[in-house]
Formats: sequence, C-alpha cells, structure tokens
Amino acid sequence: MGEPTFHIVGPASSLEFAQMEYLGEMLMRNLPNIMCRIVRVHPSDWRAYASEVCRLQGFPPELAQRLAPFAWTGAGYLVGGAADFNADCRRKYNVGFDGAYTSETWTSITNENADEAHKLKALETAREKGERAPRALPKPGAGAALGQVAIDELFDGAWRLAHGAPKSWADEPLGTLDAPRVAVLMPADASFVAHKLFDVPESLLFLIAAPASAPTVDALEGIAYALTELRVSALLVLGATQSPQLDTAIAIAHAKMTGAPYALLPSEAIWAEPMSAAASNVLSSAPPSASAAALRTACAEEWLRAVERRLTTGLEVTMALYRARELHIACALVDNDAPGRRSVRRV
Repeated sequence: MGEPTFHIVGPASSLEFAQMEYLGEMLMRNLPNIMCRIVRVHPSDWRAYASEVCRLQGFPPELAQRLAPFAWTGAGYLVGGAADFNADCRRKYNVGFDGAYTSETWTSITNENADEAHKLKALETAREKGERAPRALPKPGAGAALGQVAIDELFDGAWRLAHGAPKSWADEPLGTLDAPRVAVLMPADASFVAHKLFDVPESLLFLIAAPASAPTVDALEGIAYALTELRVSALLVLGATQSPQLDTAIAIAHAKMTGAPYALLPSEAIWAEPMSAAASNVLSSAPPSASAAALRTACAEEWLRAVERRLTTGLEVTMALYRARELHIACALVDNDAPGRRSVRRV
C-alpha cells in the first residue's frame, strides 16, 4: 500500500473533523487513485497526539494548540484545517463537504464519532490494566496469513471435510471450537443464517450485525472486541442482493441523479449516504441495457468494496492490524433474490 494522498487527523468530538472525514471518504469512493489516512483521536489524547504529529512532520509546534482537526499531504505539505481542506479539494477535485448534510445530521455524526472513541478508549484502558493478555501471534505478519486460511477454508468447505463430518454441521454438530476464527460483519436484518450459509458450526463465527453491514459505532465496538479480545484475524463483510437498505440507497442515488427531493432520518445518514454514493457510481456508468437485477447486484458489490476501503484505510481499529499484516479482510455477497434459495460468493 503506497503513501496516502492525504492524512486527516482530529479529535472525535469535533464537528469539523466529521466533515473532513466525510470528505476524505468521498474522495476515496469517487477517485480510485486517492487514498486518505483518517485518524480519529480520543479528545483527551488529542493535544499530545497533535504535538507528536507536529514534531514528526516538522510543523510549527503551536499548530497543535490552535488547529484541530488538520490535514497534510503524503509529501508532507500542510493543507490546514477543515475550511482549507475543503477549499483544496474543491479546487483540485471539485468535491467538498459543504451542503452535504444538515447541521443536525453533522451533529449526529459527531456524536457517533465521540461515542465510538470513548468505547475504544475503554477497551484500550482495559488492555493496559492487564485485564486481557496482549495479542500474540507466531511471527510478525502471521495474522493475515492465518486469517486468509480461515476465509479460504470457510468458502471451500474445508472445515467440514477436515473434521470428517459426513453430514451438515447444522444437522449433526461434532462439538464446538474454543473460540471463533472469523468475525462476520453482516446486515442487521439478514434473512439468512451465516453459519448455515457455509455449513459450519455456529461457534466458528463471531457475528456483528449492523444496518447494511456498515461500520457503525456499535459494529466497530464488536469488531474491536473480536480483534483485541478474541484474537480473531479474519474479518468477513457480508452483503445481500435484497435488503431494505439497498432499496433506500438506490432510490436516493436515483433522486440525486434526477434532482428529485429525498429525506433521511439522522440515524439513517450514517449508512444511507455512503451507500447511495456507491450506488451512484454504478448507476451513472451502467449501460442502458443493464437489467434491474444486474444493477442491484453491482450496487451491492460496490458498497461492499466501499466498506472494505473504509476498514483498510479509514478506521484505526482495523487499519493498524491490516497494515501490519495481522488481519485479513474479505467481502462476500449473498444472493437472496428468491425465497428459500441462498448462495454466497466472494467479491
């Protein structure tokens, strides 16, 4: 993975950081060559963190006292605060955060960010106090390799074959595992049962439910628990070709393309806006002959790729382990178009 185009850092309680975070994510969704490293810092840690960044990057020390949040380029050029970053992106890429949400929605997103930071801080504090042993792996980078093996075995049925099971795990379980091997981020309203999709014991999977499989605050808390407490090194993001959230996202994408009005609750914006952006990417470039089913599948796949990008480049809880090659992340789409018929494939 190369040097990020932009580094965006700020305290989780800052509304301006929420705006810069949104803009960084929009850049990555719409411009494949752009990569943003986004670091959300607990408010109590911000001053020390910003001072260390200034020291390492050669920025004026007083910057840590007067500017929060701020951004700089991969080449080390200081862009500035939220207004500076917005103006720079408007000038270079014609993308900005102004007008994206109402003030109430920005406040809701900021509260979500702060809540997430407090929960992650509590987990870190617990680990520092020795409530759980530190993460241990055979050698540096082994986690991703182990995680990839777990995902591969999940998809090719090796778990059942390796244990000599003549029948389905669901029909004739042969015991449970000591701990889950794969964390699964999946739709909260899923009409399918994850372990039955793969024909494995329930104990193999640690399930994390979220609207549209989005990395919400509660989902990130579950992911953090799986990675730090359960020592899981494989994260699978599951999507579906049929879901109310996908319907909403596609409807919003159509509304944006035609200029039609649409309304969202603040609680929906955290997943509906980015999901509709993924749908817009598909719909704006789809051939006229594309069927509705093909478009739905393409929109679902694009959304899964957007979630994967956020997990690998925009969220500290997963990004650090992913970059250290201690975590393998994969995506899969469940075809649930017809009642009673389910199939799953990698994306």
